[in-house]
Amino acid sequence: MSGVYLIIAAILTVWLASVSWWTFIKSRHLFARQSKLGKDYEQLKGREFNLLRIEVEKHKRLIDLLQANKGDRGALKYQFTAQFSEDLVLYEFFHDQPPGFFVEAGAYDGITFSNTYLLEALGWKGLLVEPHPGLAQSCRIQRPDCEVLQKALGPKDARGTIEFTCADGATGGSPLSFTEASQEHIDRCVNEGYSFRRIQVEVESLDSILETRTQRVDFLSLDIEGYELEALNGFDLPRFLPSVLLIELCFDNRDEALKKYVGSFGYLAVGDVGCNRFFCRQEDEFRLKGAIHVLSDERN
Repeated sequence: MSGVYLIIAAILTVWLASVSWWTFIKSRHLFARQSKLGKDYEQLKGREFNLLRIEVEKHKRLIDLLQANKGDRGALKYQFTAQFSEDLVLYEFFHDQPPGFFVEAGAYDGITFSNTYLLEALGWKGLLVEPHPGLAQSCRIQRPDCEVLQKALGPKDARGTIEFTCADGATGGSPLSFTEASQEHIDRCVNEGYSFRRIQVEVESLDSILETRTQRVDFLSLDIEGYELEALNGFDLPRFLPSVLLIELCFDNRDEALKKYVGSFGYLAVGDVGCNRFFCRQEDEFRLKGAIHVLSDERN
């Protein structure tokens, strides 16, 4: 009988050891998960706090502008409209300089995610380029004092037309346009309620466009769906020498090619904000870095 008890005791001992080991392993996994969740929460809290801090910075500057009544606003009011607060960076960089001239290609409707709306409100002059006919018309309505061209930008000596696919949004959707699209992209847009039509859009180089309009460009913004390098090939950087370039990232080898191209004219990649990259000449690097730093969550 004692042998039976010994066997039962042994089985219980093994079972208890197994349960204890399983509980230990489970506890470790649970602790590790809770630790990761805690870190993720702290990171999220930090990002949310930084976004709130950036909004406070914007409101401080808007108050300063309203009190100083700077700029000939015309039909525009002071507001920050850029998608990732790029216009706050531009304000920090340019606010103590006389109004200049901007070019924004891929202007959308003139307000939504606009990088130049605040600059125009501050008295700047400029040019909006948008290939989508409906969006170009919205630009004319919402930015009545700014020249709007419904064109596509091309390389040097670009002439003629290029085919664009316009995806017009359903209720609540937004118009889109692109020169090339994968079937997957088209299918996704169809599922989101877009309808498609193909249009011919006049293509012209920036040099040709600017020839009779201005001798200076202080700020150039390019958001043209991967064709930024082609547009820059049609823009005489040494002649116009813009202080700041803001160019949408493609997140592929085109970004490095573009960086190398503008670098050959003395422009440095200073920082990325959202899906855009800021460039400037070496003499302005310190000032532009300081302007970008206003968005940093490491700022004291």
